[in-house]
Amino acid sequence: MRWATARRGAVLAGAVLVGLCLVAPAPASAARGVEVRIVDAPAELAAGDSPRPLVVEATRPGRSECLKVRWSLVLRLSGITLDQVQVVRVEEDGAFAVDLVADGDTARLTDIEFDPGTLCDDQTVTARYEVSVAGDVPAGELAVTAEAYD
Repeated sequence: MRWATARRGAVLAGAVLVGLCLVAPAPASAARGVEVRIVDAPAELAAGDSPRPLVVEATRPGRSECLKVRWSLVLRLSGITLDQVQVVRVEEDGAFAVDLVADGDTARLTDIEFDPGTLCDDQTVTARYEVSVAGDVPAGELAVTAEAYD
């Protein structure tokens, strides 16, 4: 991965369980005043369903300095494998290029370029993902952590 030596970010975690389970976002951690939260996520993912939206938002309340962010989404799988899950980072004009690094039951999708939006005082930058699970998955867990780096 290509990271600057001094990377700063904000993190938010949640879990999507395949089957009957819900998304359960956890409190956001902030770095340099950036707050990250999940604003839209599927209550459950059923195997074989159409892709469902996962939307993450970063805000920077009370800061005068604007910055660009690069999103990173970490997936932790239990009971399912990476090849059974599809996650696409999307922007208004279609798919947004990401770098994928996988290690066992964990994968990280990181924007190759900065998000098109600029994060300024009391404004937001949003990352949208489309998430789906293969039709042959009986049950499992997909835990999601969203991060925003400047």
